[in-house]
Amino acid sequence: MDDKPTQWQPVEPTTPDYIYPYGDEIGIPPPPPPRKPHRSFVLIGMVLVIVLLLFGASVLYYYAREYPGHAIAPTPVVRLVLETPTAQPTAHPYTA
Repeated sequence: MDDKPTQWQPVEPTTPDYIYPYGDEIGIPPPPPPRKPHRSFVLIGMVLVIVLLLFGASVLYYYAREYPGHAIAPTPVVRLVLETPTAQPTAHPYTA
């Protein structure tokens, strides 16, 4: 070891301390960003939604075929019959 006396320079009273450039306090760090859901949960959710949509569509199709809103009636046939005018007698042939 070195036994020489060390001499430090005196600290002047006007020398400022270290100043933090962003203010006096550092503060708390921001919260971590939200975690993304796992890809498997997203895929399972998509499959469930598709299955529910297909099931609902099949149920609606079944009820639409089973219980129609109105009975199917045949279209009525309209026949146009032209009457020929007959001569009307002007006087009554029977007298009393």
